[in-house]
Amino acid sequence: MKPHVDPNVPLPGAFVHTIQSGNVPSRQEFVQYLTDLDPLKAVLLLVVGLVYMLYGWKAFKILVIANAAMIGIALGATIGRHMHGAETPASNLPTFTAVAGGLLLAVAAWPLMKYAVSLMGALVGSLVGYGLWRYLAEVSGQITLGQYAWAGALLGLVTLGMLAFAIFQITVMIFTSIQGTMMAISGILALLLRYPSIGQNLRNSLLTEMHLLPLLIAVPSAIGFIFQHSVFSGKAKKRKPAE
Repeated sequence: MKPHVDPNVPLPGAFVHTIQSGNVPSRQEFVQYLTDLDPLKAVLLLVVGLVYMLYGWKAFKILVIANAAMIGIALGATIGRHMHGAETPASNLPTFTAVAGGLLLAVAAWPLMKYAVSLMGALVGSLVGYGLWRYLAEVSGQITLGQYAWAGALLGLVTLGMLAFAIFQITVMIFTSIQGTMMAISGILALLLRYPSIGQNLRNSLLTEMHLLPLLIAVPSAIGFIFQHSVFSGKAKKRKPAE
């Protein structure tokens, strides 16, 4: 007899598999991913996320190269899986292509820093545009409009991607504060979900309260951007010679 599987509960690894398939994970898949996340990885997400959120402009070259390496690893692994196919599941080709992709994009990001920042901004902008479109469709009760969220993603991609060529520093602060918030909040939620006393209530809130996740991302992102802009713009003004 096969065990009963609740169709409303995503299987472990569904979040990553959905991303690898080129689709957007559901809220249930995201919450399940946080629930299953290793505590060490959660702490790492929290610490690195805070660095992105609060010190993105100060260390943007290192962070952009790190982003490029991660994108290269993901693309390389995907290409490797498609190349070796299902006939040779034990092949190490995806590992080799992942390392090669990570090294290639990391090295290329250094001389092409402005273009790399534009790419990072475009990716974050598309994610924000997609999520905002889906959120507004859900809030307004127009669920059918959610299927056109790709338009919001395209708008965010073009806006933040092109912004890098006009106001470079602001673009870096925007995408690092948003990316850092997503990482830090994911780490915090993953740690909180492991405590039985609050984990179940938090899980239910994340699944049922449509405003909670957007609020958890919007407010810290704004705080991170304000912090970066006030601190590092103030230092830049002090370095200017007095007229």
